[in-house]
Amino acid sequence: TGTNTGAPKFSTPEVQKMADEYTTFVNDYIAAAKSGDATQMQAFSTKAQEWATKMTATAKTMSPEDVKVWTEYSMKLTEEMTKALMK
Repeated sequence: TGTNTGAPKFSTPEVQKMADEYTTFVNDYIAAAKSGDATQMQAFSTKAQEWATKMTATAKTMSPEDVKVWTEYSMKLTEEMTKALMK
């Protein structure tokens, strides 16, 4: 009951680790949104801010191809999180 696919493959272990961990975060977020647990959702709000900082730092190390793949993938994850909130 999370994302439909796993993280795509990236060219460096650092970027791959971030993508895999962010996918796990999104899956957990979607589960919390579907449960309607306000306390969990508040905790995820704080974690989302931490993720924004981490992703900005990691993006600086990405190859142009990784940036393209990450942009497409993160947009898909954002759509899935938005759908979970609307249910």
